[in-house]
Amino acid sequence: MNKLSQIRELLKKHTIDAYLVPMKDQFGSEYLAPQFRRIEFLSGFTGSNAFIVLTQKASAFFTDGRYTTQSKMEVDGKLFKIFDLAEKSEFDFISENFKSAVIGFDPSIFPIAVIKKYQEKLGSNYELKPIDENLVDEIWQDKPKIKTSSAFVLDKKFSGQSSQKKVKDIFKNISDDYILLTNSESINWLLNIRGDDLENTPV
Repeated sequence: MNKLSQIRELLKKHTIDAYLVPMKDQFGSEYLAPQFRRIEFLSGFTGSNAFIVLTQKASAFFTDGRYTTQSKMEVDGKLFKIFDLAEKSEFDFISENFKSAVIGFDPSIFPIAVIKKYQEKLGSNYELKPIDENLVDEIWQDKPKIKTSSAFVLDKKFSGQSSQKKVKDIFKNISDDYILLTNSESINWLLNIRGDDLENTPV
């Protein structure tokens, strides 16, 4: 049984009509560690921007104009319908294929604001159903293990200023008492912390 057939069995198990696969990890990172490259695992696509919608009858692959040629080279057109996001969005695809539907998603990689946006665009005939286990991970037998490395503090001669100075500068420009950062790159920049978990990205 191929990957898409396996996921379609999971769609039946969870009683959903479609499943959303973004190119994101739980931190919303732009650059993904190997264990979070779910779209590459499913389709073979190695670019940095894509989105997949899986249904029982079709698999839709979306990317932007930068990757039009690359996606046609890497993604099997017999398995996926390939769309340029400038011409058709995932919302268009879903509404064209379903008058109403239950759409599954992994809540750990979809911010609440994004889900609200989806609900607004799709309307009340579509239910967005959170599924705790990621369906791609469920079938990914040889998924790479999470790489861990020791974090270290970047010397001031490289960072240019201390983390305390950066924090003070931020609060000079805002009236709030607190800020919440969730982006790994932003946190590491602010605290002058570095790591070796991602290639070409010091986090």
